[in-house]
Amino acid sequence: MFCLTVSLMCNVVQRFESQMSSKQPAYCLVRRLGVALCNRCDKEDPEREQLTEMLCSLGSLWHKMRSVAAQRSVSVYVNHKDLSSVMQFKQHFMSFAVWCL
Repeated sequence: MFCLTVSLMCNVVQRFESQMSSKQPAYCLVRRLGVALCNRCDKEDPEREQLTEMLCSLGSLWHKMRSVAAQRSVSVYVNHKDLSSVMQFKQHFMSFAVWCL
């Protein structure tokens, strides 16, 4: 049961990572267009400040989301690795028990 849950979690994390990777070009495009728009504004233009804040916010949210995804990926991988070694131990122990009988 637990092994199935960890496998499902691994699949979900992998799908999420692939979806995030597919969104990277859109993020880069929006960022580039925002910077270009910001550069075309006058220095005294109040919208320039708003654009700068929006770009900073977008970048920080994107990086937070990527770091959370990376942390979850690492924790699921570690749990999966630990589970596989527990399962191997259980199999070896059962083989030893059968051998002893």
